[in-house]
Amino acid sequence: MTKNTSSYFFYCCVLFWTFSLGWICLADKITIHKSLNLFHTKGLDAFFQLITHLGDGWTIVFVSVTLLFVSVRISVLQIISYASSGIISIVLKNSLFSDCKRPYYYLKTDATFYTMSDFTYFIEHSFPSGHTTSIFALMTLFALAYNKSKGIVILFFLCALLVAYSRIYLSQHFLIDILAGSLVGTGTAYFVFKLLNDKLEKFNSPLVKLRSNHE
Repeated sequence: MTKNTSSYFFYCCVLFWTFSLGWICLADKITIHKSLNLFHTKGLDAFFQLITHLGDGWTIVFVSVTLLFVSVRISVLQIISYASSGIISIVLKNSLFSDCKRPYYYLKTDATFYTMSDFTYFIEHSFPSGHTTSIFALMTLFALAYNKSKGIVILFFLCALLVAYSRIYLSQHFLIDILAGSLVGTGTAYFVFKLLNDKLEKFNSPLVKLRSNHE
């Protein structure tokens, strides 16, 4: 049951990856970006500026620390997943793809480009999306660890996808950037979980309980 339930998260990922890759092969990234940014409102601007912070490094660190009081095992797995996927993302951003520009670089002089006031648009280091990498690593781990029902794991995927889309809505990344980030985050978290989960089984208790057991 556990494997089958968790697999719904990965089914959704595969559908997303297949759709995204197919679109990327058929159109250039600027055309795709414009297509994904046709509708904006002040309410959505505020919503996506808020929701995108779920992929921030500080947010992920806060979640990892909080998990110590739920399960040390899950917290350790999350910290390793976040660190590993983050390192991969940073290396890609600053070495192989250091010249990749963000949407604002190409569209800042486009009269049809929607911009938000009091918002900072970045230009450099577009590929891959770090926020997407982080949130997909976190939600992948949750899908593997907390898989009571199909609905829950699908909700984890939708959360990751929403944060990923926020990067497009805010014109901080292209579709290809969030595709790459989701692949790195999901792949890294899956590998870490499969490699270390059983080995950390003895730490499957809150930090407070583990400490009391050793006193």
